[in-house]
Amino acid sequence: METRGVRVRFSSPAHENRYWWTILECDGRYVVCVRERLALPDGLLAYTVADRRNGTRGHVKDERSGVKGACRPSDAAWLLEQAKAQGITDTEPLCVAEIQGEAFN
Repeated sequence: METRGVRVRFSSPAHENRYWWTILECDGRYVVCVRERLALPDGLLAYTVADRRNGTRGHVKDERSGVKGACRPSDAAWLLEQAKAQGITDTEPLCVAEIQGEAFN
């Protein structure tokens, strides 16, 4: 199933339901989602990695951009590889509020 480009909103924490995230990279287990964040410099995007198997989401340990929770669009494949190799940190429950397209099935 192809999920790249699908947009998703998370319901937890409560403020997350205001933001649409776009899936940039995925495999059978992990999904790398990004969204714009005005406070980030130089075209960096906020990101989260969702673990569909465990029902959690968070970040990878080593940040390429130097800003925690931020990446460049070109880093999405690297983030996916890091999630597969090391898992994700700062985990919180994966609570999906709304999906535009087919994902997380």
